[in-house]
Amino acid sequence: MSLRPRIRQVFIRIAVLVIAGAAVFGTLRWLRPDLNLTLTRDELQNLVDSKFPIEQELLGEKVTFNRPQVELHEGSDRIGVRMDVRLKSWGPRIAWGHLEGDWKLRYDPNQGAVFFDSFAIQALDINGLDPRIHETVTEVAQALLRAYLDEAPVLRLNDHDLRQAFAHGAVKSLQVRGGKVEIVLGR
Repeated sequence: MSLRPRIRQVFIRIAVLVIAGAAVFGTLRWLRPDLNLTLTRDELQNLVDSKFPIEQELLGEKVTFNRPQVELHEGSDRIGVRMDVRLKSWGPRIAWGHLEGDWKLRYDPNQGAVFFDSFAIQALDINGLDPRIHETVTEVAQALLRAYLDEAPVLRLNDHDLRQAFAHGAVKSLQVRGGKVEIVLGR
């Protein structure tokens, strides 16, 4: 037998294997099941802790956001947070208080990651804050915290895990159950 027929047979076998592999890969992508992911409060707390404290000039005062506490509310699709706020004016005046807010989680299929998104302040209570500027301080603080935290990846899918590699879809559901955040990704 000459060398050319053998080479042709090898190429044919390789082509058949490549086509079969592509067919299996395509079928798996098409039939991919939903992927269930779970995040504990402690996992979220560790991620949020790594971003704090945040210090910034805000309307001529130095504002510090510190000691965030993640709160999970059963049945909710948002992640709550409560944190300390400190305003220091030029001079001796220091105002303390707290802020309560929450995020949604957003899944970006291109990056294969879940991110905090749409931070909203629910309550801002700072002793001694002039009521005339309360709304402005709330809006600026919300924008500042969004800038710092909305692009923080909460979770990245592992492309080495076959199920996760095929899960690049959309968030079908997100809900707090049993003290954990349950995320279902699918088509």
